[in-house]
Amino acid sequence: MMKKTIKYIVGAAVLALSMGVTSCSDFLEEEPQSLLAPENFPASADDADLILGGMMQLMDDYYQRDFFLSVAVTSDEVDAKYTSGDRYDMDHFTYTASNQYFRDVWRDGYKVISSANTMIKDIPETTEWGKQYLAAARFYRAMNYFHLVRMFGPIPLRTKPVEALEQASQVDKETEEGIYTQIVEDLTYAEQYLPVSWAGAIDDGRPTMGAAKVLLSKVYITMAGYPLKQTAYYTKAAEKAKEVINAGTYNLVNDFGDLFKVATENGPEHIWSIQYSDPKDGGTMMTTQSRPSGGGIKEGGWYFWNTSVAFMDTFDDMDARKAVTFLAEIKQMVDGEEQVITYIDWGGGDPLKTKPCLGKYQDYGEGRSFNDEGKRTGLNFPVFRLAEAYLILAEASNEANGPSAEAYDAINRLRTRAGMPALSGLDQSGLRAAIQQEWSFELAHEAKRRFNLLRWERLDEVMSQDEHGKVGYQPSMKYLPIPQDETDLSGIE
Repeated sequence: MMKKTIKYIVGAAVLALSMGVTSCSDFLEEEPQSLLAPENFPASADDADLILGGMMQLMDDYYQRDFFLSVAVTSDEVDAKYTSGDRYDMDHFTYTASNQYFRDVWRDGYKVISSANTMIKDIPETTEWGKQYLAAARFYRAMNYFHLVRMFGPIPLRTKPVEALEQASQVDKETEEGIYTQIVEDLTYAEQYLPVSWAGAIDDGRPTMGAAKVLLSKVYITMAGYPLKQTAYYTKAAEKAKEVINAGTYNLVNDFGDLFKVATENGPEHIWSIQYSDPKDGGTMMTTQSRPSGGGIKEGGWYFWNTSVAFMDTFDDMDARKAVTFLAEIKQMVDGEEQVITYIDWGGGDPLKTKPCLGKYQDYGEGRSFNDEGKRTGLNFPVFRLAEAYLILAEASNEANGPSAEAYDAINRLRTRAGMPALSGLDQSGLRAAIQQEWSFELAHEAKRRFNLLRWERLDEVMSQDEHGKVGYQPSMKYLPIPQDETDLSGIE
């Protein structure tokens, strides 16, 4: 893990160099003495790999807090335990365009896009290694535009680096259809030139052919729903999902819980995850941010957010995913003894704190003391796993052709693993409802729910009934507001 961290640090520095960022040495007006200069960089696959490492670091930072707050707290599966402030406003839909998390997730997304644009400009396409790294850059650009267009709707589309100040102020929104056209173009290139796996390397988070295909499948099924409603894309989504499933590269794991353990991460179901290193080198905050706070709580944390009790109650107690997805019991030291208490008791009578937390991100690995348990961990964040390809296939097949053996087989593979009975005998609308529920059961707290509700045109219905969301939610809030800072700088609204 240390090697990956060092590579990221070097990569981030090289990425800044490739983007033309200057340092204090410029004030000395010295001629560059190193071959590592913008005019001759990158000249090899090793050079390009350093730039890619820097971009991977940006993505690691992206998934730490701002993204999850923006897309999960503004859904019905996560609550924020606050009575005021930006997190409260997100949860209750009383926010303004000045919300710091919307500002940061906008900034972080465009930062990755800017880096990708620079990489695409500088890397030669005349070599095989060049095509491979260009494909990686185009994957990252597509991924971030996909996030941004689903969060903010029509947004500026930039495919070239901003090299002059006047360019930065020339900002116009592109339509959602225009953004999706660029995303599909990037991913079509990426799936052609990305490798199945990177030669001579452990899985360190670099995008692969499988990642490009499953993302393209997700893009297609999104284009078939709101807002584009181009239903012909259901067939394309199903076809691309089958390519991922039938490739033989990935397999469902037998134990759902193994997907969220440090010792078994990057297993056969993993397609693409944000890779986190040992906590002393950075790690992820996902664990500690969703842990209850309080003295003497083993594995205690910051309690920034918790899960909705209503959302937890939609799970059948027999569903093996429920105990993994939700943290409803913890260990607390009482008079020097370890005792197990439930979420009803751990809040000390505070109704804001007597709620279950997220369970999927609570594995710490071996060798951590009682006092270390509430700190950052090296547990990865799963962006895509094979289960999602099965969900896409089931939904897209049902929407395109109605209930079929293909749709039932895809959805029942996940239900069987969870110990739930197989579905059968439903009409198209019945199977649609069951598949939508299965999305939530399988991928809860993996930053999928809000995006699904939006494309299903169910966000208004669900948030108007949500305990906190109904306070301020309006149909005009399907998209988050363009950050006020951006409006002030560029005039875009």
